[in-house]
Amino acid sequence: MVYKFCQNILRVRTCIHAAVSKRRDNFDREVIGVFWYHCVMERLYHPACGAYTSFGIAAYSTSHGRHRKLRFISDVSVDPVRVLRLAARCTACQLDPSQLMDVVEDLLAA
Repeated sequence: MVYKFCQNILRVRTCIHAAVSKRRDNFDREVIGVFWYHCVMERLYHPACGAYTSFGIAAYSTSHGRHRKLRFISDVSVDPVRVLRLAARCTACQLDPSQLMDVVEDLLAA
């Protein structure tokens, strides 16, 4: 899977997301998944432990070439690989964003 890294200089958050695999339909048009997920790096602060870097997950939908953020869960893990794998799995399986919190809770319970 191809990973794309982009950094927004004006914000504290950094987006890291897995590219959606493209396939062709019967009319030779590109068909892209309805939902896609990406890992978002955040710099957070907690009085007990100070400043730290954490990673959240965001769900987007794509229609007519426009992206719309549907759901964002902050501070999922401090391990970026764990959240990247979760984002790639959610995108590949086309997880409905309404179920994202349940999946994150299952990930943290494991």
